[in-house]
Amino acid sequence: MNKADKENIYWLGEALQNLNQKQYSLLMSKFNLIECGNEIKYLSRSTSNYFFYFISEKPDSQLQKIIKLCEKQNKQLIVIKKNRSQCKSLIPLHIIAELNQSDKNISEDWVTRIANEYFLDYESKDRHLSKESSDIMQLNHKYSKMVSKYINDNIKKKLKEDQVAALCHYSPNHFSRLFHQTFGICFRDYVTELRISLAKKLLLKDSTKVSYIAYQCGYKDASYFGRIFKKKTGFSPANYRKKLINPN
Repeated sequence: MNKADKENIYWLGEALQNLNQKQYSLLMSKFNLIECGNEIKYLSRSTSNYFFYFISEKPDSQLQKIIKLCEKQNKQLIVIKKNRSQCKSLIPLHIIAELNQSDKNISEDWVTRIANEYFLDYESKDRHLSKESSDIMQLNHKYSKMVSKYINDNIKKKLKEDQVAALCHYSPNHFSRLFHQTFGICFRDYVTELRISLAKKLLLKDSTKVSYIAYQCGYKDASYFGRIFKKKTGFSPANYRKKLINPN
């Protein structure tokens, strides 16, 4: 299994469900993709230098903020266009690590190459940090993989931040600060994003009941799961599945 399979990779711009099912499945089989729209706070994660960006038909004002932050923090985008007619000049070339001219070009070979080239060992490609920042990074790195693995392994269970803090031998308050510094979001939001990402994968199977998917994602109440899912994606689980299976 490639290391890229285990990392959480952020997806900016247009929603993943706007891809067809085959392309969606290819990407989700290789990456743990977390959709964040145009929320630029995710770009501040110092352990990741690359992000997917799916150009929307009408890019909004947030695109300029994304560009400025990429330039400031030496981040780059793996850009996917919906079609060849879209203007690539909207994004400066120096922050484009890779440009896919059309979402129809997302193939198994392309996805594998992207995983190996940009995400297989992206930690070794981090920019030079000051000694103080480097010390903090080493402290974060010591526990970040363990925490990420623990959360993924227990995603369908009730996850409490104070219990994970104890696992790392930190006080809850210190762990909360360190977690936010390392992952770019708070513990609760991180767990929610992972659960919604897992739910999207499970919804690809037409025969799986939504109530079962809710349970597998850590939600004992299917109705509550439905509300959270719709809040995060704009669709109910059932409608999200319909859109994947019958995009037209």
